[in-house]
Amino acid sequence: MRLVDEIARKHHYIGIEGHRTTRPDIAGLAPPAWVYDGPVYAVFVRAFSEAGTLAGVRERIGELKSLGIKTIWLLPIHPIGKLNRKGSYGSPYAIKDHATIDTSLGKPADLRDLISVAHDNGMRIILDFVGNHAARDHIHPALLKKNNMRSHADWTDVADFDFSLPEAHRYLRDALFYWIEYFDIDGYRCDVAGLVPDEFWQEGTGKLLDIRPDIFMLAEWQRPDLHERFFHGSYDWVLYLILKEIRNNQRPPGDIIHWEKEKDAIYPGAALLLRFTENHDLPRTIDVFGRDKFPAFAGLPYCLNGLPLIYAGQEWGIGCLPDLFDRDPVPWRDGDQTVYRFYRRLIALRKEHPALAQGKIENISCDSENVLIFRRYDAQENLIVVANFGERTTVVIPVGYEGVYRDLISDEHIGPDKLPLERFNLYILKQV
Repeated sequence: MRLVDEIARKHHYIGIEGHRTTRPDIAGLAPPAWVYDGPVYAVFVRAFSEAGTLAGVRERIGELKSLGIKTIWLLPIHPIGKLNRKGSYGSPYAIKDHATIDTSLGKPADLRDLISVAHDNGMRIILDFVGNHAARDHIHPALLKKNNMRSHADWTDVADFDFSLPEAHRYLRDALFYWIEYFDIDGYRCDVAGLVPDEFWQEGTGKLLDIRPDIFMLAEWQRPDLHERFFHGSYDWVLYLILKEIRNNQRPPGDIIHWEKEKDAIYPGAALLLRFTENHDLPRTIDVFGRDKFPAFAGLPYCLNGLPLIYAGQEWGIGCLPDLFDRDPVPWRDGDQTVYRFYRRLIALRKEHPALAQGKIENISCDSENVLIFRRYDAQENLIVVANFGERTTVVIPVGYEGVYRDLISDEHIGPDKLPLERFNLYILKQV
């Protein structure tokens, strides 16, 4: 059984469609070149600063640039409905009007200012687009399904759009165009994209690309054929769930490479997968994998093809997830400098060594069941990635790879015959 099918059956995460595949000989929708330059940084504006405003994000653009961030994804910034509201403030995904800004976050001028400052610093801004549903008291209730039908029972604060109505298509399509044309945003992260009819994306994405050929379209879904015409990127839930099972000693580390090979066989050649160990729907990386163990897990997305994701606060090892329904600022004062330096170093290495981001991958046999070793290479460079998912150990350098290596993360030398590995640590090795 394919890994994606096995994972889809075991874990009921929305968006994993194991039975849907495409062919790698189909190129698919090629991502814009700029998206490869750095990770995506997700910002929940209400929680990002004490003020909870767009201006609060703009004030820290310099910090994000220093970290190496290229793309900022803003979770929904629109007015939130009041009917069946969850919590005191409500979910940003219960949208009352898709074409306006929540006044508590700022004014249109504040968004334009944020985008302008980001662009001046070589960064891009993408918005969250919620096309499947809206607040129950949406400004156009006639566009919602009757009886407030929705896709998931616990989404009590939203109702689904009725896509049998041409007016629903037109309203959402106009919203897509609006933020591109009037605010110069650089693309969209599209919420539960697979619940929206393909016909909508076929028309919407095509026209968006006519307006701005270099936009980036990211789907919160995991379906290979979405990459053929509609999306440049999509979520990689499979990698996240494999990492969790490795943590629980339910799966061997080698399945990471197994998934890489399988992925390449069922996705279009240009498909870009979003790699993550947390997001706004998941617990913090530190909470799931452990503050003393996280490097082996959180570092892997930076050593594989795809697009790493950081949810604001992750880079500082913040151990509590902002509440989506109330006012809950990120406690930046609790940040951990060691965690920050780890992420900053990985981001820099990914930029300095393109083989990590777009190179080929080759598994290397190892004499320890808890250690994963693989080669990342391109025409210019060979790198060896080692992830120890167990206690402190020493492994023999496989035949053919003997020599002295420099660990690009710690800048220490290792070898020539054995690799002494610290517990739950990650190494990126270059032969000297």
